[in-house]
Parts: sequence; structure tokens; C-alpha cells
Amino acid sequence: MASWQVSNANLEVVRLFFRILSLFMMIFLLCHWNGCIQYFVPMLEEFPTDCWVQKENLMNSTVIVKYSWGVFRALSQMIALSYGSMDAPTNYIEMWIVMVSMVSGCMMYTILVANATTMIANLDPAAKEYKSKVFSNNCFLSHMYNN
Repeated sequence: MASWQVSNANLEVVRLFFRILSLFMMIFLLCHWNGCIQYFVPMLEEFPTDCWVQKENLMNSTVIVKYSWGVFRALSQMIALSYGSMDAPTNYIEMWIVMVSMVSGCMMYTILVANATTMIANLDPAAKEYKSKVFSNNCFLSHMYNN
């Protein structure tokens, strides 16, 4: 019977991979929800003539084209990059959607930076633990020799 040994280094790589994967899945989910809301709200208003769906001439387009435009629009707002293709909001509901999209983009960026920082800080836990033990030993020895 073969005995499988899994080292802590291998577990850390797997843990890091799944953490990055879950982070990107969360970002994709946020973009998906935001893109669907971008299209859903004008649909609830029965597509006014000044809404972005009418302006982009998407009324008779396929679902994938509508979804792509919604996600593009949401992502452009979330990362504050408009490519010049988007006009200012035409009513207060659209204005609130844009503001929520921008705030969710800020939160997404903050979470991404915080997670990247945490991953880099915890990249080598063995070295971190070693430095911590050396530091505590030095503190102990300096306390012993000073008394």
C-alpha cells in the first residue's frame, strides 16, 4: 500500500490557487449581476426612447448581444472607463444604477487589492514563522542578559 504524503508547500499552492479562483469568480459574479441589472431596469420601464438599449439599437438583438452590451456597460462603469460610447444617465433611475455600479466597482477593486496584498504577505508561511521565532528568541535572550 502506497502512502501518500502531502507537504505543506503543496497545500499552500492549492489553497492559493483556489483563493485566486474564488476571487475571480466573485468578480465575474458581480459583473454578471451588474450587467443584468443594467438591462433589467430599462426593461421594467418598457424601454423608454432615451434609454441605452434604444440608443444602441438592441431591441431586436439576440440575448447574447444584449447580455454582452449590458456586461460591457457595467464593467466600463465599474472600472470607470467608458470608451466614450456611453452618454450621461438620462433619468434618475439610470443615474442610481450608474452610481451603484461605480461603488460596486470601487469595492471590487478594494477587495482585489486587499486579497492580492494578503496573498503576497502569506506567500511563504514557513519563512514568516521562522522569522517570528527568531524575533521572539532574540527578545527572550535580550531580556535574560539585561536582567
